[in-house]
Parts: sequence; C-alpha cells; structure tokens
Amino acid sequence: MARKPQRYRLLLLPVMLLSMTGLLSAQPFPSDDSTKYRFGVFFNLESRGENPDLVIPGYSPFCGELLEGKGSGWGIGGLLDITLLRWLTVEGRIGFARATGEMTHRGEPFPIRGDGEDLEVVDGRVDQIVDFKSTGIELIFSGIVPVSHRLRASLGLGSWFRLFSEETHREVAVTPGTLLLANNKRELELRTGTLFPYRSIVPLATAGVQYDLPIGQGSYLSPELRLTVPIIDWTTEGSWQTLRLSLGGSVRFGIPGDHPEVDPIQPDDTIPERLPTLIPDILTDPRIVEVEITEYDSTEALPLLNRLFFEENSSEIPERYHLLDISETPAFSITQLNGPTLEVYRDLLNVIGLRLSRYPDAKVTITGYHNARETGQNLSTERGNVVKDYLVETWEIFPERITVRGEKLPPRPVPERTEEGMRENAHVSIEVNNPYILIPVLRNYVQRIASPPSVTFYPKAIAERGVVDWQLDVEHEGGIWKRFSGTGWLPDSIQWNWTSDSGALPTLPIELSYRLTVGDSLGQRSSTPSIPIEVRTNTVQERLENRQQDTVIESYSLLLFDYDSPEVSSFDQALIKAIAGRVQPGATVRFTGYTDSLGDARRNNELAQQRAEASAKIFRTVAPERVEIIINDLGSGESERYPFDTPEGRAYNRTVVIEVRTPAKK
Repeated sequence: MARKPQRYRLLLLPVMLLSMTGLLSAQPFPSDDSTKYRFGVFFNLESRGENPDLVIPGYSPFCGELLEGKGSGWGIGGLLDITLLRWLTVEGRIGFARATGEMTHRGEPFPIRGDGEDLEVVDGRVDQIVDFKSTGIELIFSGIVPVSHRLRASLGLGSWFRLFSEETHREVAVTPGTLLLANNKRELELRTGTLFPYRSIVPLATAGVQYDLPIGQGSYLSPELRLTVPIIDWTTEGSWQTLRLSLGGSVRFGIPGDHPEVDPIQPDDTIPERLPTLIPDILTDPRIVEVEITEYDSTEALPLLNRLFFEENSSEIPERYHLLDISETPAFSITQLNGPTLEVYRDLLNVIGLRLSRYPDAKVTITGYHNARETGQNLSTERGNVVKDYLVETWEIFPERITVRGEKLPPRPVPERTEEGMRENAHVSIEVNNPYILIPVLRNYVQRIASPPSVTFYPKAIAERGVVDWQLDVEHEGGIWKRFSGTGWLPDSIQWNWTSDSGALPTLPIELSYRLTVGDSLGQRSSTPSIPIEVRTNTVQERLENRQQDTVIESYSLLLFDYDSPEVSSFDQALIKAIAGRVQPGATVRFTGYTDSLGDARRNNELAQQRAEASAKIFRTVAPERVEIIINDLGSGESERYPFDTPEGRAYNRTVVIEVRTPAKK
C-alpha cells in the first residue's frame, strides 16, 4: 500500500520552534504577577480530523482501504506552572484523554437492478466503516510567553500513552435506498476488537493560546484553544494521522515560592526611562495624491459561452448555475442581468430557454463530452439529457426541437496533464441553427474611469521594538473608505485603484484623506498626520451642460477561441463585421488579446497577440475610413480578467476585447 506524503509532519516542528524563538526574542508584555508556582486542573473538548491510509485487516486493499475520517474527544487532568522569567513560563500537564470517531472506505459503484416496474439497472454502493474508541494518558511540556496583557501563547512537546483501544467494523448500504445487506438491513456489523497494530507511545506536538482572567492573588481562570498533532503515525502499519482542535480551559492557583527577579523601583529624582522610538512615515507615487473620476456613456457586449461544465463523474448540473422553477420563468428577462460577466453566464440555460421560447423555429443540438478519466458508458449522453430536461420541463420547449448526442473527448480537447484540463473536457456544448439564441447580452451603462488609474503608497517606520501590526486608512467624513492592514513589518509598497472596501469609485465630489498607523511590541501606537486627497468628478451631465467634447465607450469580447488556438470562429467573424458596421469615422478601436493560465507563459503572450492581430485583420476589411485601429504591442497574456480557478473562468479569459471610443456628437 502506497503511503501518503507526510512532509508536513517534518516541517511542523521547525516551524513551531522558529515561532517560539520569535516570541521569546520579542519578550512583549511582561507579567506584573510575582507568583512563581501555580498548580491547577484543565479540561477540554476536541474535534478531530482523521487522515488515515489503512487497509482493513482481512480485506483486499482494493475494497477495504480507509482514506478519510472524523471524530471527537475530551480530556481532563492536572498541571503545574513554573515562572522562570517575567516573560517565560514552563508548564507540565498530565491527564486522561478519550477519543471516538469513525474512518470510512467509500465503496466503488456496482450495477444492481432496481425494484421499480421497469427493473432499471442502477448504481449501488456499500461503504466500509470502522468505528474506533481510544483511551490514554497524555503528558505535555510547554513553554508559554505573553502576547498581550492577558493573552499568552504556548508551544510544547509530549507523548500519548495508550491504555485501551477498540474498533468495530461494519458495512453500510448507501445507494440505492432499497439496498439491503446479508442481514436484510441497511447496516451489518462484521466484527469488534483491536483491529490495528497501535503504538504504545506516540510523541505529540502542540500549540495554543489562552486568555488569563484573574480570580484571586496569583490565580487565574483561562479559556484555551489548542492544536495538537502526532509526530508519527498512531499505528505501526499503514498511515494514520490526526489533526486535533480543542477548546477548553484551566484553573490555576498560585502558591508561595521564590519570586522572579523584579526590576528595582527608581528613586523619584532619577530620569525616567526613554520610550522606544516609533515614527511612521508614508511616501506616494505620484507625490501629490489627486484623482479625476470621469463618466462615459458605455455599451458592453457580454458574450455567452455555449458550454456548461460538470463535476467529474457527475451528470447533475452544478449548483453554481442559476436554475429556475417553472413558476419563475415569466418574470425572467435579459435586462435584469446586470451583474459581472460570470454571473450573467450562470444564467446561460435561462437565456437560451427565453430566446428559444421567442423563436419557435430555432433548434438546438446538445453534445455531451467526458474526460479520459471518467467512467460510465452513457455519462456524456446523460449530461446532454439533463440539460434538455431543464429546457423542456422548466421553459416548456418542445422536446422535438432538441437533439442530444454523446461523445468522448471534445473535438479540440484541453490537454489532460492537469486537473484543470480534466475539468474543462467534462462539459456539454450547445449549438443552435439560429445565431440569435447565443448572441452576446448587450447593456448600456455609465462607465467611470479614474485618472491616474492608481496611486502607490510606500509606507515606512522607525521602530526600535519592531512593527507588530499596521494599517493604512483612507478616511471619508470620519468613516473608513478603504483600509489596508497587516501584521509584521510593513510591505514595500501598496497599490490602490481608488475604490472603496465595497469596490466602488467615488460618484460625487467627496473629501478623502489617508493616514498610516503602526504598533510595536510594547503596545505603542503612532500615526502620521491625515493627508488630504483631491477628488474631482467629471460627469456626463456636466460635460453636456458645458458643451465639452465627450466620448462614448463600447466594449466587446470575442469568445469561442479553442485552447491554444488563435483562429477566429465563423460566429465571431460575423460579430466583428457587425461591430465594424457600427463604428463611426473618427473612432479609435483597440484590440487586446488574452489567454488562460494553462501552458507556458511566453507562449500565452504570443497567443494573445496572435488573437488580437487575427481579429483586427478581419475588422480592417470592413471598417470605414478615418478609424484608428490599435493593437496592443504585447497582449495581456495570462492577465486574470476572470478567476482562473473554474473552467468557465479560464474559457472567458481566452478572448479578445475590442474597445471602441467614439467622440460624442454635440
């Protein structure tokens, strides 16, 4: 049995030790409590994430390998604290620990005849589940340092000593709902006992935080949050790791003892100690921060990707697509699609359904595909049928107008060397005999453009005790318009595109200002003076009233570029010519190509340029005179116009954006 990589366990201890070193070197917030020794009790409840790779004894590795699990537990015991320095405490804990949970092997689907009237063959599945109980003694030694006045952090090592363990192996029928096992029930218990070869002693690593609430002289009630992991596997065969997150508390009582060394009190006539220097500063590019927000009348064409993507080995339409009930279709309209491009795409089936209902002669061909890793002879056809069923049952399209076909890989598949390629090939393609069904969604709106497009801040600080946290606030009438914040040392630069935390540009003349605030390890905080930002707006209405020359912006995207291809589809060739027919003399037309994130970055830049050039070449053949055509010398390549983490996001990035700027008539 192949063991899973466990490199994270090897990295865990160095990371925790480095963190401890950083905490010790900072020595923040020494405690004012002079008690040296404390004893007490602790208690906790924990949630466990099990990460097994175990073969169930007596079962083939192909039908009994446990790969996932979960559980819970609790612990109770005693503790002893010893304060070595004002900023360092060592603690020992010993306690009783109890854990329960289950580990699962998800069975492979197998054919079974249903009990309906047609005796249809369906997929059945039976899971193997091992319930476990484990009892032991835990011994932990930790170092504790203060983080703030009451908050303390700890890192520690220890061991778990096994006292008792027991497992129960059972089978559970998952699907179909009528499937019964050998005992004529849905669940069958096979055996109980100690099934796995446990280690008697397992070393542990732990990290946590606690908040000390005083309950008496030198005594505290402390809520705690801890993370604990085993350094090696629980068993001698196979692999079994656990991530334990526990929430609990402790009660500590101070006892007499030698006090840690305390700094002597200075006489009244001595000079008080100078506080460490903390001075923030901030520079900008450009040096004077000002912005003009200009409004333009704009038209945008949002393309419709004629593909719908499925999860692997599934023929269900994913939840991210917007599906309606039949009662909701009368209220649906194209004009209500005013969100981002990908949100409009989520309504693909509703747009197609609405347009098919308006054009009764239009017909649709739905072709399903699957990737090379997917199983199931009819998976491609099932995917096509589920799309057809939605159009028929929800939008009441006559089934005779829809043809469904099932194929293997798409005609030009994405290479399946990565998970992204696998996901993109699992889709259905929708073709129509009436191009109106899939034409882009047009919408008119007022576009706001900032000039300059952004400002860059360069934050700096003189901090003798180091910078612990910082925040850069852009303020508006006593509130926060935009906030940047972080922990640790300041970043080299911060770029801001003038938008608020909600993503909006200023729409009215408003007063904005910015300031930088930093904090050090002693809790000191210091801010720069508030520096004003000049904001000017230039609205469409103002330019009309002042008879200023205005510009109308139109933005179009071409889709239908196959993976790694600069070829413009016949549909998009017609769209380019239609755009050229709308362009007026004196306009400026800019072509910018884009690609997805797959493949070599240099090749993607070349491909983006080729797509822009191919589109511009078609445009030139029909464009009127006195139209300036600009092709970006370097395509935007892998610039992320849309998120790369979904198949549709990558598909929408395989595009050419055509921006038409036309001087408005007076």
